[in-house]
Amino acid sequence: QQAPPQRAHGSAPLCRGRRELCAMPPSSSAAPGAARRRALCLHGWRANPELMELQIVRLQMKLEDDIDFSFLSGPIAVQQAADEMVRELARPPYFQWWDEERDKPAAIQYVASYIQKNGPFDLLVGFS
Repeated sequence: QQAPPQRAHGSAPLCRGRRELCAMPPSSSAAPGAARRRALCLHGWRANPELMELQIVRLQMKLEDDIDFSFLSGPIAVQQAADEMVRELARPPYFQWWDEERDKPAAIQYVASYIQKNGPFDLLVGFS
């Protein structure tokens, strides 16, 4: 099975119709010319990067001058959302990290391979 696409910061619509979530002003603690840190964001079960970006939008806005956020989709695409809230906030497909056929160690290897290929990352952000 081919791995689903991942999203870099800014590729999913932040606050799509939800500007009230974006009310926190950004701040920066990075020294001028300092290298930006990188965060890898992992969504929850039967969610997707679009929802994950919405869930951490305030964190992104607070740290946008310091950290680049990347979003990785789980390796298993499904059409059923985790629950009604997920369905209302994000469009399918949804993703999960493991199931009966793909076990947890395979999911860990999937993330580790992504990090090895696309890293390094300074921070891992997860949502469940």
